[in-house]
Amino acid sequence: MKLAKFIEKEIKEEKSSPEVVEYKIKQGKYVTTICFKTIYNYIDKEIIEVERKDLTCGKYSKKEKIKKEESEFLKPNKEGKTIHDRPEGLSQSRVYGNA
Repeated sequence: MKLAKFIEKEIKEEKSSPEVVEYKIKQGKYVTTICFKTIYNYIDKEIIEVERKDLTCGKYSKKEKIKKEESEFLKPNKEGKTIHDRPEGLSQSRVYGNA
């Protein structure tokens, strides 16, 4: 509980970021260490009494993952020729790159 109160005080009153709070915990008298990502998780899960709007830089919000469209390279060739449509003479080429 002392560690949770320390984190709350540092973020709300001292305006420290979770990264700075992690550093201060490692330098301080606490036996337990905690990662800044865990502090963000505690904020999101409301384990500590801090909200994202209490953070100093950027007013971070969880971003929704955006589904990426298929890459142009992965899409099937709907137009144009396939490798089976090439002239027969190209298959017999002995020098790389000659047409």
